[in-house]
Amino acid sequence: MFPNIPGFVVAASGALLKSWPEAAGRFVGLFHKASERIRAEPAKVAPFVLAALGGDLVAEATIAKAFVSPAASFVNDSVEIRAATEALLAYQVELGDFPQAPALDGLFNRALYEVGVVSKKMRRAL
Repeated sequence: MFPNIPGFVVAASGALLKSWPEAAGRFVGLFHKASERIRAEPAKVAPFVLAALGGDLVAEATIAKAFVSPAASFVNDSVEIRAATEALLAYQVELGDFPQAPALDGLFNRALYEVGVVSKKMRRAL
C-alpha cells in the first residue's frame, strides 16, 4: 500500500451527519481509540480482529505480528490522510492513470475528527 493511505475508511452520509452529528463524531472518536489500542496492545486486540475478519484463514499470532510490522500504519487524522491521498494521486497522474488528479474538496470532513478526537483530548488535558 501507499504510505499513510488507510486500509479502513470511516464514511457517513449527509443525512446521518444532519440527523445524528454527535453520533458520527463519537464513532470517529471510537475509531481513533481503536487505532491507538491496536498500536499499544496488539496482542490483546488481535482476537477481536480475528473474530471479525480472520475466520479460519489466518492465525491470531499472525494478526498480532502484522499490527507491529513497520509496514503497518494506523493513520486516521484526515489532514495526514489528505496529504497522502494527494501524493498518491500525483503518482497516479505520473503513471498515466489520470490526465490530472481529481479534486479532493468535500472528501474529508475535519469537523468530525475535531469533535471525536481533538476536543476529547483537550477535555482530558483540562
